[in-house]
Amino acid sequence: MQRKNFSCSFLVSFALITKFLQPILLEDVEYTPPIVENKLEEGYRVTVRDEEWKLIVNPDREDELYNIRRDPMEQENLIGQELDVERELRKLAEMKEEERLRAGIEKLRRLKI
Repeated sequence: MQRKNFSCSFLVSFALITKFLQPILLEDVEYTPPIVENKLEEGYRVTVRDEEWKLIVNPDREDELYNIRRDPMEQENLIGQELDVERELRKLAEMKEEERLRAGIEKLRRLKI
């Protein structure tokens, strides 16, 4: 009896279904770029990414901006060269930082009660 790898076939099926259903599921839904926050020893690093750009706000060194369509290996840091893109992505990063600070304040309030 031949044994099939069900997990692999499930993942392939899921990927195909997701690809074809995505336009239907996202109809009339505004796209929001993913924002990832990493806690480091030096502070928080925030990464904001959309279909074309990736901004990394570093706590301990120069921030980074990459055009991930043209430079998928992230070799050319464009920080300071694409000011409009940088400004828009930075707004989203700042919103994430404000959200983290509000959560911290709320946590402190709960501890005092």
